[in-house]
Amino acid sequence: MGMRNCGKKTHSELSAVVYEFSGGPRDSQLAFVGSNATDQNNWKDIQNSEPLGVTADELLEAIERLQIPYGLPTELIRLPTRIRNWCKSREWNTLGQFLHSTGGMGLNDLLAVDNIGRKSAAEVLGFFDALRTQQLADLRIFLPLSANSSSVSLHEALNDLIVSLDTRDLRILEMRVIDGASLETIGHHFRCTRELVRQVEDRFLQDVKRILDWFSDERIELWQTWETTDNLALLLSEKGVAHGPVLVAAAVSTVFEKSPEGVLLNEHWQETFREWGRELMASESNLSGGVDLSQFAKNRGAQDLACRFQAWLEMHFGDGLSVVGGVAIRTPKKLMADQRTLLYGAENYVLRWRALYERLKQFCADHGDADVPSGWKADRQLAVWVSNQRERKKKGAMSEEEFALLDELGLTWKSRDVGTWEDRLAEVAAFKARHGHCEIPSIFSENPKLGRFANTMRTQKNRGTLSAERIAKLDSIGFAWASGKRARVELGEQMVSKSWKTRFVELLAYKQTHGDCDVPAKWEQNERLANWVSMQRQMKKRGLLPEERVKLLEEIGFNWRADRERQSWNVRYEDLMEFKELHGHCDVPLRYSVNPSLGVWVANQRYNKKRGKLSIEQERMLNLAGFPWQAGPKKTVWEGISIEAKRGTAAGRNDQKPEQIGFGD
Repeated sequence: MGMRNCGKKTHSELSAVVYEFSGGPRDSQLAFVGSNATDQNNWKDIQNSEPLGVTADELLEAIERLQIPYGLPTELIRLPTRIRNWCKSREWNTLGQFLHSTGGMGLNDLLAVDNIGRKSAAEVLGFFDALRTQQLADLRIFLPLSANSSSVSLHEALNDLIVSLDTRDLRILEMRVIDGASLETIGHHFRCTRELVRQVEDRFLQDVKRILDWFSDERIELWQTWETTDNLALLLSEKGVAHGPVLVAAAVSTVFEKSPEGVLLNEHWQETFREWGRELMASESNLSGGVDLSQFAKNRGAQDLACRFQAWLEMHFGDGLSVVGGVAIRTPKKLMADQRTLLYGAENYVLRWRALYERLKQFCADHGDADVPSGWKADRQLAVWVSNQRERKKKGAMSEEEFALLDELGLTWKSRDVGTWEDRLAEVAAFKARHGHCEIPSIFSENPKLGRFANTMRTQKNRGTLSAERIAKLDSIGFAWASGKRARVELGEQMVSKSWKTRFVELLAYKQTHGDCDVPAKWEQNERLANWVSMQRQMKKRGLLPEERVKLLEEIGFNWRADRERQSWNVRYEDLMEFKELHGHCDVPLRYSVNPSLGVWVANQRYNKKRGKLSIEQERMLNLAGFPWQAGPKKTVWEGISIEAKRGTAAGRNDQKPEQIGFGD
């Protein structure tokens, strides 16, 4: 059994051949290891004739008792590479799927799987035994658990990721992610291709993103730190990331920067820093005693951005500025052409807009309209630009001249790819012609967009936000305002597990209180229920949930898509309450320099309400806070600061009314 890649079955067959042709095994290394022996890796053999005796239900109940998440990705479980590859080939992506599919397997069952040897099989059985006995010390061998509890830990998962890297990949990532070396430079250094370097980087960043997405609470804390500085190494070290904290910090920053919200924030920061840069370069004190960057940012209502602003200055103006101890001193050296363009190059935007507009005119001449499809391969840049113009017009950020030029070309301001309300109405009519009725289910696998449309129409009518004209059009074709006949929910004998019945009853109680079945992923009031809800979604996704249980859950309006954003939503709601306490209203500007993410979040709530994507509970909480569903007059960062200054001045002026000094609503 000391032969590499040779499992028990193969070894047994080989021993039989040797015995047949030689009268017995000549080499003692080929002798079969007895059931009571121990191999060279010190893994104790398990009796082959005895099953393990730990069923899938017992394993799943064990993780439920320990409150270990069912949906924990298999990448975070410390199992041999061969077991990981086996899980990947079978698409067992979570801990629950792995236990559900392998529970009850013994040594012989595992050895019968291709490419799984004795050592790998013994580790799997050791994992099962640790779950069965609930010994946390043994479980930490296999799971990234915190030191004093059974909770999975972000820093342990990140440590595992770094430790799993070989020396070459680790050095490649340090050069690429930390030092920012080019693909060509790294490829030349290690005598490999640029594509290999890119694959190593992409795979690592995807692993980091997967870990961050799973640990949502810790991700929020890291994000809040990243908003003020891109140096996360100190925080990660304090949290327990002992292996490569600088590399991990750089990777987390990269993941945040590539996220949609991160891209938007970066754009906001770049615009803010350009404005600050112009003012700083024109400051007389900058040429003499220097400017304290922390105080400079504080005077503009964004002290937290001082570190980011300093890094921006050093990156773009390092040869013309000297920053020592947070104080920036301008050198006599003149600005380079690209530096002047960065600070004062607003003309470049106009030139670029005109150039793309001319390309759109050519597209219109060739195709008869200006509606460039999204993702148009012939000119992806033009497709993205057209989409951006629609967004700018929607947000009121487009000039009258730009609007007139595009409108003259006949640009459709709503993307053709999305489809109009009348398009969906025609699909409802087609559904009735095909099925003889309009009882369109909310979850309609044949046409998901039509299902969502039907659900939105019902929701808007119940809230009183659907126009009488649209109600009349839907009534004229017999649209069913109820989502089909709902059978009375009963828990029959098909519910084999007593614990499943218990959780289902708890879910019914949750819906009666909250109006939906979207239990938060880490709901402190009932963590067992939250874990169970996640388990149902995962099992349904893999086709492992019995049809009877699927039907019962759908009859009470169960949402099969996990609500992972609820935790983040609650954090932003608390930020909104702090804003209201400070300012007396909830109309946060889009470019709110103190907390840019809050401004973006507020805009998203208005957008989600229009699309019917807000839950009843979320809309209720916002209404109670006095949330304005229509944005007030657009304010810049500087106007917002000016208003704050006026409020402070008005404290001692009792003879003036608020509207006389420029108060907002």
